[in-house]
Amino acid sequence: LPVGQPVAGAASAAAQAATRAAGAGPAQSWLTAGMVLWCAGMAAMLVYGIVSYLRLRRLLSDAVRAEENVYETDRIQSPFILGLIRPKIYLPLGLEGETRAYVLAHEGYHIRRRDYLVKLAAFLLLTLHWFNPLCHLAFHLMSRDMEMRCDEWVLSREPGLNKAYSLSLLSFAVLLPVEEVAEYQDDTH
Repeated sequence: LPVGQPVAGAASAAAQAATRAAGAGPAQSWLTAGMVLWCAGMAAMLVYGIVSYLRLRRLLSDAVRAEENVYETDRIQSPFILGLIRPKIYLPLGLEGETRAYVLAHEGYHIRRRDYLVKLAAFLLLTLHWFNPLCHLAFHLMSRDMEMRCDEWVLSREPGLNKAYSLSLLSFAVLLPVEEVAEYQDDTH
C-alpha cells in the first residue's frame, strides 16, 4: 500500500490538472486565440519588413558610388537613406545642380538626426501594436513630420530658397525634371 500511494497520488494530481485545464472555460480559449492571432500579426509584420528590406537591397545592388556615402541608380524614383550602421544616401540617376544639393542637404540632415534609427524603433513598436490603427496613424504622421522637419531645415539655411526647393520637391512628386516643372509653372501663370 505505501508503494502504490505515491503513484496513485501523482496520477490523481495529473488527472486533476488536466480536468482544470480542460474546464478553463471560454475565456481561456479566447485568450489563447487572441494571443495566437497577435503573434501571427507580429510575425507577418516582421516578415514584411525583412522581405521589403532585402528586396530593396537587391534592387540597389547595381547602384554606383558617386561620393563618400552617396549612390546613384536608375532603379529608383526618389531619394532615400538605407542602412543602419553606415547609412547611405541613394539618389535617382541624373540629379544635378541645385536639386542635387537640396536633396543631399535634406538626406544628410536625416542622417545627422539619426532618423533612420528612430524610424526602425518606431517600426518595431508598430510591429508589437500592429492591431491598433492609431499606431499606424502615428507611424505615418511621425514619418511625415520627419520629412517636413528636414525640409524646414534646408529652407532655413538660405533665404529665398522657397521656390527653387519647392520645385525640386514637386519634380519628385510628378516624376518630371525640375526644368519641366518650372516651365509648366511659368506657363500657368
